[in-house]
Amino acid sequence: MAHKAEYEDQIALYSLGLLEGGELRELEGHLAEGCGICEGMLKDSDAVFTNLPLCLEDAPLPKD
Repeated sequence: MAHKAEYEDQIALYSLGLLEGGELRELEGHLAEGCGICEGMLKDSDAVFTNLPLCLEDAPLPKD
């Protein structure tokens, strides 16, 4: 599979575990073939989503 721009849109969903069905299988197959562009984007996406909670300030819970 050649790199397709649509994979770039799916990387964040994949990183969050939200990609399903045929799109999931297609992207996993693409990654298994070793696309350096998508591998780099996935690594960056994983880093963002892993570290994002550390960047947020604590906020009080809303009162009911």
